[in-house]
Amino acid sequence: FHHSLCTGCRSLDAFRLEQMKIIELDECTSTNDEAWTRFAPPEPLVILDRKQTHGRGRQGRAWVNSDSYNLLMTLALVPPRKNLSWMPLVAGIAVFEALESITKFYTELRTADLRGLRIKWPNDIYSFDNKIGGILCESRVQNDAAYAMTVGIGLNIFSSPQLEGPIQATSFFQSAL
Repeated sequence: FHHSLCTGCRSLDAFRLEQMKIIELDECTSTNDEAWTRFAPPEPLVILDRKQTHGRGRQGRAWVNSDSYNLLMTLALVPPRKNLSWMPLVAGIAVFEALESITKFYTELRTADLRGLRIKWPNDIYSFDNKIGGILCESRVQNDAAYAMTVGIGLNIFSSPQLEGPIQATSFFQSAL
């Protein structure tokens, strides 16, 4: 989780994948809930899941997962307190840049066009007018100060759910074709 625009987040470079405990699940209620249950600070933890039965987004909204061909994950960590307020922005930029890298690769192969890829502040990833993912950051308090955070990421990679209401979902690859 580092971006050149976020100079206050440079100390987050200490979180390396090889230092993280990674747990893969077939099914859970929510990767954020599972991370809070299994997290043993200060060691970072990643939860990867194939199916969530009660995924959620901001303000208690449901996160609907259509099948196991999408990315459902949570990173639990203890970032430096001065970086907590930056984490949702940094997570959004990191996800966006990862998708942008994949897009550039497929565009060079002439098989994709995702010029409409964008972040809808504060936590949604869109391709043109269709949502392809979301990010949910949650923090826990100890001694009247936030001390730990989960960064949940849900991305529709190959398929997307049917949603009720004004928001339409698509997947990363559906929007590229």
